[in-house]
Amino acid sequence: MHGARKVKLLSQVKHPNVLAMIGFCSELNCIVYEYMHNGSLNDALHSTKTSSKSSLNWHARIRIAAEISSALGFLHKVKPMPIIHGNLKPSNILLDRHNVARISSLTAASSSDIKSDIQAFGNLVLQLLTGKNWAAAMDTATAVDELDHSAGRWPMVLAMELYSIAVRCFDESITAMPTSEVNDVKKRADELVTNGEFSAPIETSIDVDDLSNVPSAFLCPIYQDVMQNPHLASDGYSYELKAIDEWLKTGHDTSPMTNLRLKHKLLIPNHNLRSLIQDWLNKRSA
Repeated sequence: MHGARKVKLLSQVKHPNVLAMIGFCSELNCIVYEYMHNGSLNDALHSTKTSSKSSLNWHARIRIAAEISSALGFLHKVKPMPIIHGNLKPSNILLDRHNVARISSLTAASSSDIKSDIQAFGNLVLQLLTGKNWAAAMDTATAVDELDHSAGRWPMVLAMELYSIAVRCFDESITAMPTSEVNDVKKRADELVTNGEFSAPIETSIDVDDLSNVPSAFLCPIYQDVMQNPHLASDGYSYELKAIDEWLKTGHDTSPMTNLRLKHKLLIPNHNLRSLIQDWLNKRSA
C-alpha cells in the first residue's frame, strides 16, 4: 500500500487489538508503531530459539483467539468498505508485555474477500490449539491427540468447541467472523480459572541472558528455566511438570538431583512456589 494511503487508513482504525500507529515521517517514508515487547505470535508458538522463550498457556491462547476475532470483526464492519487484512498469520499478530494480541501489517487487500480472513483465522486457531501449522482442518481425533500440552491441561470441552469454530471457518458458506462464539468460549474459560476449576500455567517471557538474576528456587533443575507449573517430587525438589514427567516416563526411577531412588513417582503441585514465581514475574514486568 502506498504510504499516504496506508497512513490515512491506520489513522482511522482505532481498536485495542489492532497495532496502533504512533507517527509518520514523510521525509523517511516510515511509520512508527507502538512497541510490542513479546514479539509475534509466531515466535511464541513456533520459535526454536533458546534466547527468547515465550510460553502461552491455554487460557491465554483462548483469550488471544477472542482478541483477534474481535479485531477482524471490527475491520470487516468498517464503512463504507470493509477492511480486509488479506495476510493474517501468526507472524502478523504481535504481543505486548502482557501477551495481549495486536493485528499488524494492515494492507486493505483489494484482491481478497472476507472469507480469506475467516479461513486464515480458522488456521490460526488450529495453531493456537496445537502449536503446529496446519495446511487444512484436521479431524476431531487428530485435534485431541495434537493439543499442545505445553499450554497446560486444556479444558477438553472448550478446546473442542474452539476446534469446531476453527473448522467452520473453512466452510465456503460462512460469511462473517464467529466473534460471538469465540467470546462465549473465552467467557467460560475465564469462569473456570476464576472458580479454580482449572488452573492455567504461568505465562513467562524470560531472556536466557537474564537467568543470572532469577532466584535459583524458581528454576527447574532439569530445564534450567523459570518454572510455569512447578511440581514437588518425592526427593523434595520442585520441577517443571513436563520435565519431571518426561524424566519418569523414560524409565528413570531416581532423582535428577541426588541420583537416589525415588520413594514414589507421585507429583504434587507446588502452589506456594507457583504463587511466588507469579508475584516475581509481575514485579519484574511492572
